[in-house]
Amino acid sequence: MNINISRQLSDINIIKNNIAENIINSNSEVREYETYNEKLNQKYLEKQLLFCQNQIFFKNTLLEKKIKLVNLIFGNQNFGMFVYKKNDIVSTEISRSGNWEFNETNFILSSLIYYAQKKNISKTDIYVVDIGANIGWFSIVLGKIGYNILSFEPSKSNYYILLKNFCLNKEINLTIINKGLYNLVKNRYLYHPNDNVGNAIIFSDFNNLDFKQFEKEYIKLTKLKYYIPYLKTKNLALIKLDIEGSEGKAIEGGVDLIIKYHIPFIFMEWSPQLLRQKGTEPRLLLEIFENNGYKLSQKGFLNKQYCLIDELLNVTQTNIYVIYSKFIE
Repeated sequence: MNINISRQLSDINIIKNNIAENIINSNSEVREYETYNEKLNQKYLEKQLLFCQNQIFFKNTLLEKKIKLVNLIFGNQNFGMFVYKKNDIVSTEISRSGNWEFNETNFILSSLIYYAQKKNISKTDIYVVDIGANIGWFSIVLGKIGYNILSFEPSKSNYYILLKNFCLNKEINLTIINKGLYNLVKNRYLYHPNDNVGNAIIFSDFNNLDFKQFEKEYIKLTKLKYYIPYLKTKNLALIKLDIEGSEGKAIEGGVDLIIKYHIPFIFMEWSPQLLRQKGTEPRLLLEIFENNGYKLSQKGFLNKQYCLIDELLNVTQTNIYVIYSKFIE
């Protein structure tokens, strides 16, 4: 057999295992990985392209029956995305309105435009980290506009759909990593509610949960600190997090480097209750940023309407923006 063909088939089997539905041994652990580098980034990109070129080998027949293709327009960008047909809040909203978190998407774009102007660089020189990419709204939109995206999505079904969405738009610079970000490197269970299948939680107060209402899978967790040293040389402008209360743990896995390199914009879903359930004290998380020169806002940075910590501790759920003060002065 031709060596290149043999290598391709080997890579195909590896990717098929990554997106399979079987559960990993619950006692297994993940080794701490070497710092992310150009070689590893290229390896992920090659596997994504291999998936696109050989989708018939990776086809998940059961999942294919649950998704559909929608055609979307955002700004002057026309693109296609696969979404869940039902039982998923993100997919339902994209199908209904043609977008997801419209205002938040525009805030992120305004931040990136400001970053480019401040640094006097092109958008093609700017990187964004999308933590909890789901099926890829932010990753695909920002990638279509021209930014470079590093996406983390631990759910195997979301990862599969995200790969398919990359294949529809493979001219974009998007690297997808099928792992969750946390403050440790382990394998852990991820729980999907049956009525919102694209959503998922790692840990929670399960005492009052009906496990019949959830599906679970075993996933890999890693730390943000392994990726920031690579990205800091590539104009990392913004980190976006939407991981159902695990935002604090993901930040903890790299906060020292976020502060050291003054990453200017952080956008995240904010729920004090969910953060506490996952073991993060919301006040302490915000104080880390405030004490190191960051400001907090629910409305972005252009209008300079900032929040006090006490204000954010009393909300049920919102999105917040953490902004490095000196960068916008």
